[in-house]
Amino acid sequence: MHARISGADLITIAGLNRLGRMIAAHPSIKSPADLVGKKVGIGVFGTTADYGMRLGLRKLNLRANKEVTFIQVGDAPARIAAVTSGAVQAVILSGYDKHFLEQYRLRLLAETEDIDFMGSGIVTTEAFAKSNRDTILRLFRGVTDTIQFIKNDRKRTTELLGKIYRETDQPLLAKRYQNLLGIYPDYPYVSPSAIQSIIDVLKEDGKIKDAPPAQSFLDMSYLRAVEKERIAAGQK
Repeated sequence: MHARISGADLITIAGLNRLGRMIAAHPSIKSPADLVGKKVGIGVFGTTADYGMRLGLRKLNLRANKEVTFIQVGDAPARIAAVTSGAVQAVILSGYDKHFLEQYRLRLLAETEDIDFMGSGIVTTEAFAKSNRDTILRLFRGVTDTIQFIKNDRKRTTELLGKIYRETDQPLLAKRYQNLLGIYPDYPYVSPSAIQSIIDVLKEDGKIKDAPPAQSFLDMSYLRAVEKERIAAGQK
């Protein structure tokens, strides 16, 4: 987003409209007000973990870096260690890691599922997309086929999740699968409102003063072409 505003030839051609994050707090934190003056753990400044924490705190009517202090503590295992040890009083985690709440007796304070914000995206240059249309279409055929595979083959997808996360706990893998189902729409179109949220954060941070319309950062025509192909072929 910042690069395009600065003149780079970048365009978002697909993605997710949700950050899929949650704020998990130490059991001693009974309410959002208990976080005032406390430390919260994120991964790295400027990442989706950072933005997820900001948006979650906003839902709790808390001001980031004013009423709470942000601490960079690393990946999810490092954040879990930080909050359970009391080094920080709350952390930001992925929404599909809810099993950690019960496992470590953490308190769920907020989720970002109802906030439009592009949590991830497929980005290319406009020049490449126009010159390599077939490559882009083949990519999206693969993306949509993979999403359908996840939704239609629970057994194989769960086996793959076990390999990826190096887990054998079947109830835990079942939870991971269920959470995965809720993440991906059949066609990952990005909405202008998800882009506008990023623009608003950049303005809030003072990184930009103005920006073109949110729609100008998007080109969903390639994904739309693949959807039309699949409908014409009688596929979902």
